[in-house]
Amino acid sequence: MDTIIYFYQKRSLEEPLVEPIGQGSYLLVKVAMDVGEGRWFQVKLPVYGQQAEASGKAVPGKEILSGKGNRDLAGGDRKGFWPGWISVLGQGQDRRKQERRRRLWQDAFRQASGQVEAGVAKLVRQIGEFVEDWKECRCLYDGAVGKWLVPRQDLEEGDSVKYLLPRLWQKHWDIPEFTDFFGIRWVEPLLSAARLPHFMILGNAPCVPEVILACADRMRSLRWVLREEDMTQQIQDFLEDFYLDYGLAVILQPLEGSRGDPGYDYKSQVPVCVLDFSGEERFLTGAVCRGSIWLDMASQEKKERRLLGRDSGITYHSLRIYWREARRRMPDWAAILKAQSRRPEGELLPQWLREEGR
Repeated sequence: MDTIIYFYQKRSLEEPLVEPIGQGSYLLVKVAMDVGEGRWFQVKLPVYGQQAEASGKAVPGKEILSGKGNRDLAGGDRKGFWPGWISVLGQGQDRRKQERRRRLWQDAFRQASGQVEAGVAKLVRQIGEFVEDWKECRCLYDGAVGKWLVPRQDLEEGDSVKYLLPRLWQKHWDIPEFTDFFGIRWVEPLLSAARLPHFMILGNAPCVPEVILACADRMRSLRWVLREEDMTQQIQDFLEDFYLDYGLAVILQPLEGSRGDPGYDYKSQVPVCVLDFSGEERFLTGAVCRGSIWLDMASQEKKERRLLGRDSGITYHSLRIYWREARRRMPDWAAILKAQSRRPEGELLPQWLREEGR
């Protein structure tokens, strides 16, 4: 069975929360995390010198290294023998203290990194209890988790605290990320939210013809906004056949401007269902009127924040939200007891009860 592991951020957790949720044709495993910069739940990797700087305390021997106090120790003469000798002693003392602090930090860092690695390995084992075949697994990170676990190009191995957590994660977790957002099996769950009769499609994807056919019975109008280079003869032939079969003429509107340009015109005067296959992060939130429904097929978090972070009057849906809000179905114990009292067997069992018993 295909398995999707979805990692999302949840504060104040002492350890990961793993929750498997059956989705019919695949298994969704939700994993709540509480990670941050150099922090794995309540284990925090120590940063060398951070405590001394944060407390504002002077480094022992610093005054001697800078020459302060030499006048008093040498009777006001810095150029004689005694000031130089005292400075040498001060430098040696400071070096020993610096080395001691570094050893203490290395010991603390080694201990904390061992705890983190043990926690990562334990989590992988926990997830593995629900996985039938690791080759059929894909994972998806919320941005608040992925930025601390997924290795980034701007991190160097010398940056021990920032680099260690993604390195340890990559050492034990090598499952590829989910990228098939435009696959029809992942698009279909979102289509149930398209409850308005007027539709607008932004962009193009191989599954769009299937999506149009799936929503055809509830469509009163359809406008398809896409770039001129995507207006192929195959698409035009499909729309002609669609008109003959369903009697609905599709308005094909070319999208002007370069990629990333939010200035193209796709305004609507009535609430519409926007099926967004554009993959563009920049867009005009006021292009469609209030009451519209926006299905973001690419599940972009920046788009989600823009639409949900302001009073746009638009209802937003995405696969990422669908997985984030998925809940395990609570068993109906009264129905189970009633079914057990009759002791049905085989095909006599209700479908949902047969699924619970698997």
